[in-house]
Amino acid sequence: MSSQTVICCALRWASVTLGLLAIASCASHSDQVEQLLETNACPTCDLSGTHLQGLDLQRADLRGANLQEANLQQANLRDALLIGANLQQANLTRINLDDAILVNAKVQSANLQRARLRGADLRGAQFRGADLEAADLSHATVDLVALESARLCATVMPDQNVDNRDCD
Repeated sequence: MSSQTVICCALRWASVTLGLLAIASCASHSDQVEQLLETNACPTCDLSGTHLQGLDLQRADLRGANLQEANLQQANLRDALLIGANLQQANLTRINLDDAILVNAKVQSANLQRARLRGADLRGAQFRGADLEAADLSHATVDLVALESARLCATVMPDQNVDNRDCD
């Protein structure tokens, strides 16, 4: 087990009240986290609830991966393949998803505050309940209807206009 996997598990343990549950969760994901860190690819992997914040995963292949409730805060996933990935309820605060491909991704209830999605392909992505406050969608390809049920405040839209629809 790599030191990064140990750190992932330690962080996971610290974030859950029941230590035994966290240890079991880390053990079940440690091989897949290690695969991702070593090869920059883990298509269809179950990485739900993992702590991957701040990692450089540029050009990672995460097609069909389950990243539900994962913490990817400040991670670099520029040019990543996230086609059909499950990012529901994930912490994507300040993530770099510039030029990433998230076609048909599930992003419901995810926190995308201050996320960079410039030039990203978001066709078919589902954003219901997602928080896109201060996110940058400049030049992204997205069905604007999919953003109708997302929170937009100081959000830079694909046409580079700022949308303040949901600012309090």
